[in-house]
Amino acid sequence: MELEYPYGAAENAMILDGLNHCIIGLDHLGYIAYSLQKLEAHFVSEGMSREEAIEWIDFNIVGLNGNFHLINEHKENESSDI
Repeated sequence: MELEYPYGAAENAMILDGLNHCIIGLDHLGYIAYSLQKLEAHFVSEGMSREEAIEWIDFNIVGLNGNFHLINEHKENESSDI
């Protein structure tokens, strides 16, 4: 399957398959920025509990340590488990 890179993304930017709707932008190097909240909502919509989604993201996405960013969009006074 050919992955579709967002316009302006660096050739070496890591893209997460099937999660383009969780992209919130690019950094100055063209690396992709994903919203943690959108990732969580995606996996919950796929049938995971919130806790399972957070654990899955932590182990399978954060653990990649690739050429992408994960952005927590919660405001300072909001709590988040991510």
